[in-house]
Amino acid sequence: MIYCRQIQHGNGRLLTAISFSRRPNVNLLIIIFPYCKDDVNHPYHQVMQGRMERNFNLNVMRAVAIGAVVLIHGSMNTFYMAPVDSVAWNITNLCYSLSRFCVPLFFMISAFLLIKENMDIGTFVRRRLARIALPLLAWSIIYGLLNGEDIFSRHWLVDVVINHYALVPLWFLYALIGLYLLMPLISLIYYKGGRAFCLFYALLTFLFSCTFPFLSAAYNINISFVGNMALNNFNAFVIFLFLPLLIKDIRFTPSRGWLAAGLFMLAVIVMFTGTRSMSLAAHAARETYYAYTYPPTVVASAALFYLMLNMRLTFSDRVKRGLTSVAGCSFGIYLAHMVVYMAIARLINVNEKLIWPFASLLFSGVMFAVTYLAVRYLRTLPYIRALL
Repeated sequence: MIYCRQIQHGNGRLLTAISFSRRPNVNLLIIIFPYCKDDVNHPYHQVMQGRMERNFNLNVMRAVAIGAVVLIHGSMNTFYMAPVDSVAWNITNLCYSLSRFCVPLFFMISAFLLIKENMDIGTFVRRRLARIALPLLAWSIIYGLLNGEDIFSRHWLVDVVINHYALVPLWFLYALIGLYLLMPLISLIYYKGGRAFCLFYALLTFLFSCTFPFLSAAYNINISFVGNMALNNFNAFVIFLFLPLLIKDIRFTPSRGWLAAGLFMLAVIVMFTGTRSMSLAAHAARETYYAYTYPPTVVASAALFYLMLNMRLTFSDRVKRGLTSVAGCSFGIYLAHMVVYMAIARLINVNEKLIWPFASLLFSGVMFAVTYLAVRYLRTLPYIRALL
């Protein structure tokens, strides 16, 4: 990690100090450069330029990920209701396979930005939980009312909000709370134990909590010693906390970029063909290969994260502003898009209309556009903004 700060020299010149530690006085080399804001070759300028590009890349990831979330939910009726192996079903299967990175990408972005060295556990947990508690409660109430639930009953509070969720997409918030609580531990493993220590636990998690359950679900291959030795007690979603820490240390080269792109496409092919094969055998749609913590999705998500984190993305200023705006609204879009879905479903017969091959794509596009515009406006309102 590179740390920069500007200092005032005795003669009035503005200098820049660059070091590789937050504690530059602890026997570490500090390089001092005169700083000129017009000098594009100055190390400070290069570091800041790289940081700005990386922040924009993360915003693009958010925008792409929320688009994928809406596409999945907008296509689900076709996936479950269209005849298996029909044109409409295969198009939806392909869309699903291309989009399963969505939630893992959100988890990895959070880990990349939030897991730091020497985290103050109390402050971190308090801030994170305060940010998510109000939206979770508010949207649970909103979806409870839309579904006709008695939100003042003990049943709704205990059985729905605490032990389950008011609507399936809200599972993401519960999982995010759990990952927030684990981030300080992952910080210790990575920054105190070192990269090798972190890689060791990441491999254990991937093998015993991701791969073996996948083999059992997809191929009925059960390896009993994993349970006997309690090796499957690693939370599978923790893999998405380890991965961004390990990926950020991998220097980008064109060959590695092509390798990442190849791994992503290979994982998509595995998901598409595996889902088609299992669904044909069962004569009904099966989502086994889509599970977020199973190897195909983990590999696709990690490869895409590495690729998008390091790509040099060139867009017009207008497109950049649009992508940044979508990224800023992504949390609100995630929470609100099912309200739009339910509203449209009452206007048209979604279950029948979406069997037309490309209808789910059109439906998802409309749902995304309406939700984005609504969230962008609502975020301008002082008290409503806190829920989005």
